[in-house]
Amino acid sequence: MSTFAEVLRPYWMAGINEVSGKSTTSFKAWLSEGKYVFQGVDSNQDLLFVPIDFDELKNAVAHDINRMAIAAFETIYGIDNPNELTRSTAWSLIRSYYASFFACHAICRIFAICVPKIDSAQSKTLNKIINSTGNTNSRVSDELYRVEIDVANNVFRMSKQAKGSHEDAWKQFGILLRELEQKVLSSKSSASTVSERQDVALVLDDLRKILQTDNHNHSSNWLSFVRNKINYRHDYGTWYPHERSKNFRSDLISNYSSWKRNPFEISGYRENQDLLKFSKGSLLTISVMRELLEELRDRNSKGDSFLKHGALRLLTPQTSARR
Repeated sequence: MSTFAEVLRPYWMAGINEVSGKSTTSFKAWLSEGKYVFQGVDSNQDLLFVPIDFDELKNAVAHDINRMAIAAFETIYGIDNPNELTRSTAWSLIRSYYASFFACHAICRIFAICVPKIDSAQSKTLNKIINSTGNTNSRVSDELYRVEIDVANNVFRMSKQAKGSHEDAWKQFGILLRELEQKVLSSKSSASTVSERQDVALVLDDLRKILQTDNHNHSSNWLSFVRNKINYRHDYGTWYPHERSKNFRSDLISNYSSWKRNPFEISGYRENQDLLKFSKGSLLTISVMRELLEELRDRNSKGDSFLKHGALRLLTPQTSARR
């Protein structure tokens, strides 16, 4: 049992751990099928929908958790490539960013938050269902949306986002980290000690502060900001002739070679250089995801978690040290 994931378990999307077997329908594909009814608009102007079969919705979210986690693991695996140029770091850093971006999406879905780009297949169905109620004022466009799945009230809420796929995903992740930190610190659960909850909250706070470095408090997208500087502006001396990478490459590769460590260990990594902080933030996001996935698998009462057929099967026989 993972102390880290156990403390966060009460805040999962209810019942997501019980999704079993192989799931083949994504959340966007499920939206396109139209198996829900339009309930109306709430006080925040969010669109409210009621699923006809909530289990089908959970299966679709589980499919996306698996899909994003697989992408994260496949991207980070083998990142400490010994065949690269001697002081090369650019592609390792870029790969670690994308692995963490996929992990960010997986974590959000575990806690019932999706940030999908709605396409015409989904908007056509959504608008048809809205119009069937006589509502002519509400409409879904082909843009990025935040979707919150409220199992307790049997609804899901949709709200349009203003920026883009990376910035809005990181923004929602930052909000989620803050909310989880507050819930953990205020918890009176007998399943964990005050000290354990404080340790978890410190890791969440550590990750959130990295994401909000250099005045990225609102967007939480510092990792994306740095990745853009490396990828498009060739900053930080990471590309040939690698004039600055000699100052941090050995520490960077050491970090990346230990990506399977638990969040408590990675939270202790040094941050005395921007790219070391960047690598720590990327790895910490991936580690948090992995701990949660393993706990989801272990909490499946049938012993046939959907993760056994995807993301965690990919890791076998690789295993991680868990606290």
